[in-house]
Amino acid sequence: MLLLKLTVVALVTTVAVLLPLATAADGAFDAVKHDTEKTLFLFVEATQENRPALSNLENDLTSVSNYIDPSWFNQFVVISFDTSGIKTAAGFSTIEEARVALASIAENPLPSNDGGDLPLLRSVIHGLSSFTFNPQSVVYLITTTGSAVSDQVNGPTLFKALLGWQVQLQYILINSTQGNHSLSTQSTRFVADLAVTTGGNFMKLSSGNLITSYISAHLPTLYDSAFIGDATQGSFTCVQTTYYAAIEPNVGTVYLYLYSIDANLNVNGQYNDVFLKTLFEDGHAGIFSFLPVDGPGIYTVSVKGVGACSLQIRAQSAPASLATTQIPSTTPLITVYSTTTTSAFTGTTPSDASTPIVTTESVATSVVSDPSLYESTTTYINESTTTSLVTAPTPAGFTESTPSGSTSSDTAASTVSIAITESTVPTTSGYYDAEFDVIFVLDIHRTSSPMILINFVNNTLLNFNLNGKINLAVNGLGEYPVFDKFFIPIRGPSDINDALVVLYEVYQSFTNQSNLAGVLGELYNFEYPGYRPKINNHLIVYTTINGTAESDAITIGNEIINNGTYSIVAVTSESNESNIPSLTALVGGKSECVITTNDWTITAAEKLANLIRKASNNNGIYC
Repeated sequence: MLLLKLTVVALVTTVAVLLPLATAADGAFDAVKHDTEKTLFLFVEATQENRPALSNLENDLTSVSNYIDPSWFNQFVVISFDTSGIKTAAGFSTIEEARVALASIAENPLPSNDGGDLPLLRSVIHGLSSFTFNPQSVVYLITTTGSAVSDQVNGPTLFKALLGWQVQLQYILINSTQGNHSLSTQSTRFVADLAVTTGGNFMKLSSGNLITSYISAHLPTLYDSAFIGDATQGSFTCVQTTYYAAIEPNVGTVYLYLYSIDANLNVNGQYNDVFLKTLFEDGHAGIFSFLPVDGPGIYTVSVKGVGACSLQIRAQSAPASLATTQIPSTTPLITVYSTTTTSAFTGTTPSDASTPIVTTESVATSVVSDPSLYESTTTYINESTTTSLVTAPTPAGFTESTPSGSTSSDTAASTVSIAITESTVPTTSGYYDAEFDVIFVLDIHRTSSPMILINFVNNTLLNFNLNGKINLAVNGLGEYPVFDKFFIPIRGPSDINDALVVLYEVYQSFTNQSNLAGVLGELYNFEYPGYRPKINNHLIVYTTINGTAESDAITIGNEIINNGTYSIVAVTSESNESNIPSLTALVGGKSECVITTNDWTITAAEKLANLIRKASNNNGIYC
């Protein structure tokens, strides 16, 4: 059961995250420029287990049009799939035609999924690749299952493709007694992680009969709005999660998407009680909204629950006539940061402005910055556009025949950048000014979420001014060292993202612990492209859940340290003490250079940032 509680607190410190909402030349939201001529995709599992959802859509889908702007969508695509992949795919000009197509699917005999997982990711990749559509189109995935093990290899491809297409995945899991999938199921969590990482939502509905009601409530919240972030930061737990949002004048409504077995959701304003309006609620799944009644300022969103939990947040622009003040068009429109703890105690409050902020949202959606100090023009990936259509590219390495009935597009393979925002240059005293070269060598067990690594690297670097003085490289312990990358000067969050693309290209192979010596040997024998010998702050960060440094790696690591090319820091799980001696030897016998933690995204990032700051003031000596 979802419980709502209203309290009031006063907060005085803000930090910033870009919100990609369009503004007119005078700084107000453009009253003319709205989401228009988009495509609504419905990926629907066509099995016996999902028949209730199919029947509900067949009967009631047309009613969704009562809740949305009639100019929003000019194409409605229905794609059905089962255990074999896509069965049908067709586009229509009206929602009624889409409803008729769903009726035709439901009338045919439906196979059983036997309670197993399906090729969800492959179906979405191929389905989107078969149509032409505008950026910021809407993609619903309606299914009773998760992604099959053989299908999960498509995760990195789908992730990059969604960013390239500029669409978000809305993953709706329908409760089924046959499959019994939940957010705690690995195959389900895998898809949920992809959804929220790309700015979409995860929600599990107690019955397929609720699907149209849910879409009727959910879809309008996507109109002229922007994803703020995943408050549970990919962990999908909320024992105690606190999310601080500093709302600027041009935000009209804030939406909360919560799924939890049992949770208390609180919203705290600065001066007045904040009323939470319920848009949808079925006992565990809920969509809520609130108005920034206190005007611009910090609002605190907190949730305390048990078991698996998911909370995402979006903000919707207010009409220009309702904006309380005018602000420069280059100013970010909302500011947020969040903290998540794993034990039941009161979440932290915003730190003093002079304290470096490490509790930031994921790199895929937001950056920490000071809205008053931006020096470069910023563009946003979520900004509406109707100037041209985007022909969805066929992801590299992915080929499949076009399903019958679809509109095929002949497109070449493409490489999609992970970057979300253009470079910006925060220069506030709340960030530390340091000059250093850092290489992250990643050895993370394949069952860990890539978002752990993204948040770790991102949160570490966001303690510092992103002014081009930081060089970043990311490498991994695969079968072979990944040396097609080089140092990237970090002038903003998009530069961090460029370096992190490697995570999604070869993430699943970053488990060859024995190759640490090979990677270190390459770094020792060859000057990494972009290495700056004139500075004295160079660092290799070896990250591993439970890896042990072998004798060859220790020998090479100490040679690197002794010749002054790099210092080495190791980060590992504090629950595994057996590898501490070897890691201590790897970093030159300095125990302070071994960071142990079970909280990679916040605690580990903070500890590493502190070591880098120390080295900046101590002639490059970390420990």
